[in-house]
Parts: sequence; C-alpha cells; structure tokens
Amino acid sequence: MDYSKPKGSKKSTDNNEGKSENHQSTKEILKKHAQQAQKAREEINKLHPDSEERKRKEAEFEANKVDRIKEFWQSKRNNE
Repeated sequence: MDYSKPKGSKKSTDNNEGKSENHQSTKEILKKHAQQAQKAREEINKLHPDSEERKRKEAEFEANKVDRIKEFWQSKRNNE
C-alpha cells in the first residue's frame, strides 16, 4: 500500500464537480421546459378560442405542466 497518495482530496474535488454538473442539468431542464411551454402556448394561441382542438391542446398543456414540475423537482432532489 502506498500511503503517500492523497485519496481524500481527490474525493472532495469529485463531489464538487458532480454538483456543478447537476446544477447545470437543472438549468438545462428549466431552459428546455421554457421552450416547450412557449411553443405549446404559441400553438394554442393560433387556434380558434372555441375549437375542440384548442380545448384538447390546453388540456395537454396542463398535463405537461404537471410533468414539467415533477421533472424539475426530481432534478432538484438529485442535485442535493
């Protein structure tokens, strides 16, 4: 065994690198969600206010909103 190699400091730097990568992924998730929501809202706004397709797309948008929120909080939990 070679006791002269510092093992503890290497582990601490690995943990710091992992956290910064995780924070970045949370930011990427937020950016992706913002783009998806904007695109969906633009599609909905193009439709006639009383159309069935608009009602269906609005319902899908709300369902996807719940999924986006879940994905965000899951990402936040994984970053801790």
